[in-house]
Amino acid sequence: MSGPMFQIMGSVLSGVAQIRQAQAQQVQYEIKARNEVIQARTDAVNYKKEGNERMRELLVAMSSSVANAAAGGLDPYGAMETKDLINLNSMKMAGMDIRSLNLNAESAILRGEANAQQARLAGDAAVRYATVGAFANVATNVGDVMNQGAQAAAAGGG
Repeated sequence: MSGPMFQIMGSVLSGVAQIRQAQAQQVQYEIKARNEVIQARTDAVNYKKEGNERMRELLVAMSSSVANAAAGGLDPYGAMETKDLINLNSMKMAGMDIRSLNLNAESAILRGEANAQQARLAGDAAVRYATVGAFANVATNVGDVMNQGAQAAAAGGG
């Protein structure tokens, strides 16, 4: 094999290595994407747990107001008494908190999916650009080798 052939083969091997490196980077981006989805789901579950805790707190508060009404000599089942107004206000506040937590859970999932998609796109772009770069380098080196051969032939033939 001649020197120019080694030069071209080295260029091709370098290009293949460049592409393989980008593919390894793509795997890292895919792992990041999976981790983003897992984290988002974990966040969403935590928001749901917090919402369940708020519901438990609401039930405790409502039970307490009913028990206090009964202990104070009021009808615990009577409508539109003070305890009912307190319970309605408690339900309203808890409902707003729970709705907010549900929105946060949905937002966490959407954010995680968006971040995962960005990571996957970055991995795809890395491979695509590395492939284009590798082919460009090979083409440039082949052109240089051909140019050097043409110059050597012209110098030897003249």
